Amino acid sequence: MWYYIKEGKTFINNLEEYHRVLKKDGYVIATLSALGISIFRYGIDKGGGHIKIKNDIFNLRNDDALKCFYSEKDIPKNLEPFLKK
Repeated sequence: MWYYIKEGKTFINNLEEYHRVLKKDGYVIATLSALGISIFRYGIDKGGGHIKIKNDIFNLRNDDALKCFYSEKDIPKNLEPFLKK
């Protein structure tokens, strides 16, 4: 999934890859993670809104990182460089 962050990478790296491979005027449809979701409980803050998962009830995503948006204002701040103007 596009929002899982590989070790040594950032959410911005993921967005850069989408920007690189999308056709001109292409779209990305995605869900975004907010702080209150259960997957972040007991997670480790890695900085930059990246949280390492430690509480996956299915034990599939533990030790993966996700981008967390702390407020609605965080979304355009992170996505704006990649949005069509």
